[in-house]
Amino acid sequence: MFSNPYEGQFEQQVLSADPIELIAIVFDHLIAAITEARRHLITGDRAARSRCISKAFGLIGELSNSLDDQQGGEIAVNLRRLYGFVGNRLVQAQSYQIEQPLIEAIQTLEPLRQAWRTLCRARAEDMRAQVPAPGCSNDTRLAVRA
Repeated sequence: MFSNPYEGQFEQQVLSADPIELIAIVFDHLIAAITEARRHLITGDRAARSRCISKAFGLIGELSNSLDDQQGGEIAVNLRRLYGFVGNRLVQAQSYQIEQPLIEAIQTLEPLRQAWRTLCRARAEDMRAQVPAPGCSNDTRLAVRA
């Protein structure tokens, strides 16, 4: 039996990620699962399509469960509705074996994925910009722009 050399790498990525990075990772995997479901729908592989749609449902559930309605307010409510819409699109694609709902789900999620990725990049840049200046105490920071 062959082992996947990248399996531990993904696990390490998840274990070392902060909450914002985790959400971005979930979006990446969600869109990948829907894209794969679409491919399997086109090729007629029902079992693989069902597995991908089930995975996507699980990821939608994780995103929905991560929302805090108290702190998130209207944004959390709107995201929960959006996740419900995507879940409905997945049900339509699975029930009627049609591609359009999968396309709509990806189109709905892609801007959110890009927003989370942009946030991750901005935070990484901010972290790099707060490098301590040589010979300075930890309280003194030197702004470094790459």
